[in-house]
Amino acid sequence: MYRLQCVAQQYAWGKKGATSAVAALKSSSEHTFKVVEDETYAELWMGTHPSGPSSIVSQDGTVELLSDWLLAHPEALGEVVADIPYLFKVLSVNTALSIQAHPDKDTAEKLHAEFPLIYKDNNHKPEMAIAINRFEALCRFRPIDEIVNHIETVPELRALVDPAVSAALIDNRDRDTLRAFFTALVYCDAADAMEQLDAHRDRLESLESRTPLQKLVLRLNKQYPNDMGAFCPYLLNYIVMEPGDAVFLGANEPHAYISGDCIECMACSDNVVRAGLTPKFIDKTTLCDMLTYEAGSPPIGQGTALDAFVTEYTPPVPEFQVQRMDLPPLSHYSLAAAAGPSILLVLSGQGYAHVSGDDQTASSKTELEMGHVYFVPARQPVSFESGIQGLSVYRANPNEGPHA
Repeated sequence: MYRLQCVAQQYAWGKKGATSAVAALKSSSEHTFKVVEDETYAELWMGTHPSGPSSIVSQDGTVELLSDWLLAHPEALGEVVADIPYLFKVLSVNTALSIQAHPDKDTAEKLHAEFPLIYKDNNHKPEMAIAINRFEALCRFRPIDEIVNHIETVPELRALVDPAVSAALIDNRDRDTLRAFFTALVYCDAADAMEQLDAHRDRLESLESRTPLQKLVLRLNKQYPNDMGAFCPYLLNYIVMEPGDAVFLGANEPHAYISGDCIECMACSDNVVRAGLTPKFIDKTTLCDMLTYEAGSPPIGQGTALDAFVTEYTPPVPEFQVQRMDLPPLSHYSLAAAAGPSILLVLSGQGYAHVSGDDQTASSKTELEMGHVYFVPARQPVSFESGIQGLSVYRANPNEGPHA
C-alpha cells in the first residue's frame, strides 16, 4: 500500500477556494498545498494519465511517478497489461462544463492521429459519476416525445431550425430526424442564436413563476452568454442526483455536468469533443457525426450493497468499477483483494489500514486521514479500522463483475 501525491486541475468551471471538495482533499492530504480562495479547483486526478500523473511518496519523502514505479514493479498490475486502465477523479463543479461527448475507441484513435494537440490520447473514455452531494447534470437525449413537446412550446428553439427539419422530427420521431434536428441547431447562425437567446431570456424572466428546467436555461445563459448550448436542456435529460446516486455515460453520449461534487471514474483518457457552453475549441462536425442519438431516460443507479458497509458500482465496461466503504465509528472491516491494481481515496473521517506482507506496513498501521490517496497492488487485501469520526473510502479497480 503506497501513498500517492495527486494533481489538482484548476479549470475555470471549478469551485473556488475552500468551497471545493478537490481543494479540501488536496490540502488535507498535502500540508504544503495552500488553497487560494480566489482560485478555482476543479478536478483531483488519481492515476497515470500523462496530463496529470500521480506520484508515489516514499517514507523518506522521495517522490517517484507511479507510472515509473509500475515499470519497475509490473507484478503490481496483476493480469493487467502495461498500465492502470482507469483514471480516478474527484470533481468540484461550480459552473457548467461544456456540452460534450467522449469518442469510442476507433474514433479516438482517428482523432488522436489527425489532431494530437486537441485529442491528447488514442483511448476511449466511458465514465461513471457518483454524487458526493447534490449533483446536477445533463445526459443523453430526452425521450423524443419530450423533445417534440419542447419544439412545439419553445418558439425561440423552433426559430433556430429549418421548419422542414422540425416537422420531420415531429412526424417521424426517430433517430435520423433527431440527428438532423440536433445538427441544424449546432450549426445555427450565431447572430440568430444570440437574438433568440435574448428573446427567450426576456420571455422567461417575465413569467410569474418558472419551472426548474426554465430556471436552468436562464442560469446557463447567464454563465455562457450568447451560447446556443443554453438551449440543450430542452434536448438532453436534466437530472439531479443525491449522495450515492450514480450515472454511467458510454461512448458518444452527450452530457454536461452542471454543479456539485462527485467521484468520477473512467477509462484512462482525456478526450473530449465539445458542442457548446464553453470558450474552448468546439468540433461540431466530429460531435454531430459520432453521437449515437439514442433517446430515453438516463439510468440513475445507487449501486449494489455487498454488505452493511460496502456498495459496489459496476459499469458495463472492463476498465473500471468503484466501491464505496462507509464504516461507522470504532469498527473494523477487511476489504477483499482486487485482482487488478487499486487506488483508494479517503473521502472523510479517519482511521487505520493494515496490509499483511507489505514491507511498508508489516509492523505498523498506516494512519488514514481525509484526502489520503493510496495505490494498492493487485491481489492485496486491506484491513481497516475507523476512528471516532467513522471512515469513508472509495476504491477504483478494473471491473471484476459482468460487463458488455
